[in-house]
Amino acid sequence: MLAAAWPARAATVPLYVNEFDVSVPYSTIAAPQIDATTFINNALFDINDFGFSGLPYQILNNRFVTNESGGNMIGSPGYRFDYFNPNQNVRRMMHTYVNLGTNFGTKWLLISATNIISSGRLGAGPSGLVRINGRNVSLERNGIRTGNPPGVFLGDGFIFGTNYVNPVGVTDLYWAAGTNNVLSGAGQRMRLDNNNGLPPDFNLPNPQSPQHAVAQLFFGRPYTNFVTLPQFNFVSTSNGFNLAGMAAYAYTNDVGPTSRVVQIVFVTTNNPDPTLTTDVRFSPNGNNGGADVFVEFAFSDYDIVDQVTNTQTFYFIDRSAFATNLSLIRPLTGRTRRPATYEIARQTPFEFFYATPTNAIYTNGLIYNSDYLSNAVTVQYAAYAAQITSTAASNAVGSTTLALSDPTNLPGRVEIIADKVNLDQTRIRAESTIIIRTKNLTSNHLAQVDAPYLAYDLASVEPQLIISNLAPVGVSRVSGQIAAWTGLWNNYETNSSGVTTEIKFHVLFLDNRVQTFQPVTVTEFRVRATNLVVADRIAVSRTLLLDARTLHVTGELNLPPGNNWAATNILRLHSLTNDGFINIPGAAKYGSDRTNAYTNFVNSGTNTAGAQSIRARYFENNGGGCVAARSGVLNLDVLTANIFGAPTMIIETVLPSFCLVSNAGGGFTFTNCFVTNAVTNSIGAKLSASTELSIRAGSLAMSNALFVAGVNAPGALRVSVTNRLVDAGQAGINQWVTSGGFQVTRRPTVSDLRGTYLTSRSGERLIINHSWPGQDYGVSVQGYENNLGLGKLTLDVGPGSTFNFRSASNRPAALYVDYLELKNRGTNYNEPLVFNIDPNLTIYFANANVAAEKLDGGARGRIRWVRNYTGPLSSTNIIYPSGSNYTFNLALVSSPDIDSDGDGIPNSSDPTPIFVEESVALTVAMLHNEEKGYRKAVLTWNSLAYATNFLEYKPALASPQWLTLTNFVSGGITQPVSILDDVPASGSRLYRVRVQPNRSKR
Repeated sequence: MLAAAWPARAATVPLYVNEFDVSVPYSTIAAPQIDATTFINNALFDINDFGFSGLPYQILNNRFVTNESGGNMIGSPGYRFDYFNPNQNVRRMMHTYVNLGTNFGTKWLLISATNIISSGRLGAGPSGLVRINGRNVSLERNGIRTGNPPGVFLGDGFIFGTNYVNPVGVTDLYWAAGTNNVLSGAGQRMRLDNNNGLPPDFNLPNPQSPQHAVAQLFFGRPYTNFVTLPQFNFVSTSNGFNLAGMAAYAYTNDVGPTSRVVQIVFVTTNNPDPTLTTDVRFSPNGNNGGADVFVEFAFSDYDIVDQVTNTQTFYFIDRSAFATNLSLIRPLTGRTRRPATYEIARQTPFEFFYATPTNAIYTNGLIYNSDYLSNAVTVQYAAYAAQITSTAASNAVGSTTLALSDPTNLPGRVEIIADKVNLDQTRIRAESTIIIRTKNLTSNHLAQVDAPYLAYDLASVEPQLIISNLAPVGVSRVSGQIAAWTGLWNNYETNSSGVTTEIKFHVLFLDNRVQTFQPVTVTEFRVRATNLVVADRIAVSRTLLLDARTLHVTGELNLPPGNNWAATNILRLHSLTNDGFINIPGAAKYGSDRTNAYTNFVNSGTNTAGAQSIRARYFENNGGGCVAARSGVLNLDVLTANIFGAPTMIIETVLPSFCLVSNAGGGFTFTNCFVTNAVTNSIGAKLSASTELSIRAGSLAMSNALFVAGVNAPGALRVSVTNRLVDAGQAGINQWVTSGGFQVTRRPTVSDLRGTYLTSRSGERLIINHSWPGQDYGVSVQGYENNLGLGKLTLDVGPGSTFNFRSASNRPAALYVDYLELKNRGTNYNEPLVFNIDPNLTIYFANANVAAEKLDGGARGRIRWVRNYTGPLSSTNIIYPSGSNYTFNLALVSSPDIDSDGDGIPNSSDPTPIFVEESVALTVAMLHNEEKGYRKAVLTWNSLAYATNFLEYKPALASPQWLTLTNFVSGGITQPVSILDDVPASGSRLYRVRVQPNRSKR
C-alpha cells in the first residue's frame, strides 16, 4: 500500500500537492521520498523515521513549500526545509517557505529559505531545535515553541529489571540502601524516643530523620557521606537558624487481629517558592496491607504560545510498602544508583487518581509511646537525592553544569537568523534558549518570549528600536533538589488482655529545595540602531555591544561580569538617558575614553559601576536619580550640570536649639527656630563614590542633591566650577558628605551655597585636608553674598585626627558659614592638633552648636563670629512692643553673656535685646514763658551706650538739608537723654535724631 501511495523516484516534478492524510507510523520501512520543486500540504503529513537515519525528513530539489491553514506537518525526528540536490551534492536556501498551519518535529524543525512567512505554529520537542534561517522572514502573529504544548505529557523514565532510565531533567545526586542507617548494615539500632538529643526526632513541628550514610560520586569516584533531613530548609529565629517545620501525613491499616500497618510521610512545609504545592496520597498495593506513597509537586505556568494557564507537575513515588529487601538498581548508562522502590515521574501516575489522601491524624505518639515493646529498632532504610531541572537541561548531557556553561548549545532552543525579521505580535517559548540574529528587525510590537536564556544580535534601519517584551525578568521553570529517606521496622504493643499486636512501620522523610521561577539571562546582547530604547530587564552574562547615537534605558541594563562601559563596546553614543537601572561591574567611561564627549547624560534612575568617569556637554541627575561608584572614584567633567532631586526625607532628628516662645503676659517671642542636628536620608538626586568624588563644571545648579565621597574608604570631595555654582536655598537643601575632606578650588563668577549642608567626617588618626576659595571680607555680612557662602558646615573629627584648612590660592581666603557644627573631637577647637588652619584662611560663622561668643576667635583666631548676619540657620524674629517684627542673629539674641543694648539685661533675658529704630523713642515737648518771651523745645530720646548721637533739624519742611543742632557720645549705659532748643517765635522746626552705635563696643 505504501508503494502505491508513493511514486517511484524519477525526475523532479514541478508540483506536489498533498490533499489526504498521510501517516508513516513506526515501521521497518523507511519513509518514501518526495522530489518536487513546489510542495503544498492541505492535510495531515505525519512522517516518523524512528530506527533508520535519525535525520529530519527532507523533500528533494524543493524550492517552494506551502503548508496551508488546514495543513498539519508533524514528524519524528522532524523536518528540514531547504534546497537539496543529492546528485550534485548542492545545499542552499530554498526560495519560499509559507506556513499557515502547524509544523512540528520531535527533534528537528530546520527552515532555510530566502522568504519565510509563517503565521501558524512552528515547534519541536522539549529537547529539540527550531532553526529559522532566511533573508526576509515574517513571523507576524506566529507561535513558536520547543517543548510540549499544554496537556501533552512529558517523557517519563522507566524501570526494566535491575536497570532504570530517569525522566528527562532528573539527575541522580546520592543514594543508599542498607540496615541501621549505614551502608554496611553494622550500625546501632535506631532510637525512637529521642532521649539522646540526636536525630531521629519524629515529633512535630520539627521532625528530623536519623543521620544516615549515602553514596555519591566525587570526580567520578564514589565516596560515603552522612546526611540528615531536612537538609535544605531552615528558618531564622531569635536563637539563630532552626530546622524548618514539616507536615505529617498518616495512613494506617489493620491487616488482622494482631497486625497493623502505620505509614507516615513527613514533607517540608516552608518551601522557598510559595507557588509550589504538595499533595500526599496513599495507594494500597494489595500485598501486605501497605500502600505506595505518591507525593505530587505542582505549580501553575502561563503558556504564552497557547495563551492559557496550565498546571505543571512532577511526582516522587515510594513503593517500599514493607518490602522485604531494599536494594539499589543501576541506570542504563552511568555510574549512579537509585533505590529500586523509588521513582520520579513527570506525568501523573494512573494510581494517583484513585489514591487516598490520608486516613488518620498524626500524633507525636503514633511512631513511639510507652506502650510499645521497644524504644530502639532494627531499621531497613533507603535514601536518595536528585536534581530536578528544566526538561532541556537533560540528564543525557551527563553534567548539568557543563550543559549550562554554554546555553546557546542547549537542546530545546529556538534560533531565528535572517537579514530582515518581522516579529509583530510573535510568541516564542523555548525550554532553554532563544537566539535571534538579524540585520533589520522591522517590528517587535507586542512580541513575547519565554526562555531562561536569550541571545540577541539585532539591528534596525528604523528611526527607533525599542527592546520591549524581549527579555522577561524570569520564567516558570522547575529547578532544584529533592532528598528522601525511607525507614522500615517492626514494633509490638500488648493490650490489657495480654494480646500482642505487631506494628509494621513505613516512614518517609521528603525534603525539597525546588523553585519554579528562574531568572532570565541574556548571554549575548548586540544591538545596532540610530535611537535605541531598552525597556526590558536585560541581564547580560557574556557579550554586550551597543551601537546607537542615542540610548534610553527605561528598564534594566546589567553588563556582563567584569565588563566596562567603554568606547569599544558602546559605539557612536552621543546621548544617554537613564530612567531605569544601569549596572556596570567594571568601570563606566561615559565619553572619557574617546575624542568627543557625550552631548547629553541624563539620569533619573540608578546608574552604578565600579568606578565612574562622565565627560559630557550637559549632565542632569534628577528626581530620585543616583549615580554611584561602588568601589572607586566618580569623576564628573561637564560644561553644564543640573542636579535636581526630590525633597530629602528626615529619618531622625534631635531637639531644636533656642526655640523660645512668648508668654501670654509678654516676654520673649522667637520664631524661625530650626533643628541644629538632623540625620537625613535623601531620596533626591545622588552622586556617590566609594573613594573620591570629583566635579569639574562650567556651571552647576543644585536642589535636593546628595553628594557622598568616601563611602568605603577615606575619599575627598573636589569641586571646580568656573562660571556658576548655585543652589535653591531652603527650598531644596543639598547634602555634601565627605570622609576625606573637601577641596573647592575656585570661586565662580556667580556662587551661592547657602542651601547646601557640607559634612566632613573622619575615622581615627587621620589627617584630612580642606581648601576654600572665598574672598575675605572680615566679619562683614558682605562675605555671604556671591562668595560661596555655605548654609551649614559640620566638622566631625574622629579620635586622633587632624583637620587641615588652607586657602585654595596663595591669597587670603575665607569660608563663610551660616551654621557651624562641631562634633566629637571637633568640639575641642582650641587644641592645636584638632584644627590646623593656615593664617591665609578664616572660617566665619553666624551661628553654631557651641556658644558663639566662646567660639569667636577660636582655633588661634581663625574662627570668627559674624554676629550681624541673619541667615536661614542663624536668625530668629522678635516682636517688639510696637508690634513690629525684627530679624536678628539667633546666637546673638540668645546669648546669656552679651547685653547688646546696654540696658543691663543679658540678651537671653531681654524682650528687646537689640537697639532698633523704635528704641530711640524721640519725643518733643514745648516750654512757654510769655513773661520772658521765649519758647523752648525739650527733645528726649533713648541713647545707646557708647553711641554717637546726632540731633538735626530743618527750619521748615521745604528746607533742602538737615542742620546739626548738636552731637555727642553717650556714656557707658543705655539711658534717656534730653536737649533744649530755642524755638523762634514764628515759624516751625522739624527734628530728627540719629544714634550711631559703636561697633567696637557691640
